[in-house]
Amino acid sequence: TQMMFVLTGLTQSAPYAIYVKAVDASNNSSSASNQITAEPILGGLKYNFYTTANAWSVLPNFSTLTPAAQGISANTDITVATQSTNYGFLWQGYIQVPVNGTYIFQTTSDDGSALWFNSVNPSGTPTVNNDGLHGSTAKTSASLTLTAGIYPICIEYFQAGGGANMSVSWASS
Repeated sequence: TQMMFVLTGLTQSAPYAIYVKAVDASNNSSSASNQITAEPILGGLKYNFYTTANAWSVLPNFSTLTPAAQGISANTDITVATQSTNYGFLWQGYIQVPVNGTYIFQTTSDDGSALWFNSVNPSGTPTVNNDGLHGSTAKTSASLTLTAGIYPICIEYFQAGGGANMSVSWASS
C-alpha cells in the first residue's frame, strides 16, 4: 500500500535524512525503511532581487550577479523591488499540476521575462520567451502534455524603465 504524508516545521533548503517505521495496533515497530535524503519545499517562490546601475535591454545572466535581496513570495511579486527602474528578479519554486492534460504557460511582462517549466534553474531554451525591452506583452508556450504531479519552475524578469508589470498564468484544455 502506498501512503503519502507531509512533514512540517522543516527549514527550507536544509537537507533531511528520512526513513519510515510501521507501528501496528499492538505497538510493535518494524525495522527502518531505506533512508532517503530530501530538501523541503515551501509554498510560494524563492526569489533573488537584483539591481543595476545601467539598464538591461535583455535578461542578464543572473547567476553571475549578486542579489541585493532574497526572500519568499506567493507569486511573481515585483512590489518588493526597492527601486522603480533597473532591477530584475529570479524566482524558483514548484508548481502542482492537478490533473493529466495539455497545458500552456504564459508570461505577461513589461519589460522582459522568461519561464522554464520542469527546471528550477534558467538553463537551455525557455518554455516561454518574452525577453527584451517592450511594453506589457503576453507570450504563450507551446502546448505541453503533462501528468499530474509536482514540477520545478523558474521565472526571470527585468525592468529597465517606464511601466512595470509581471505575471505568470497557465491553463489546461
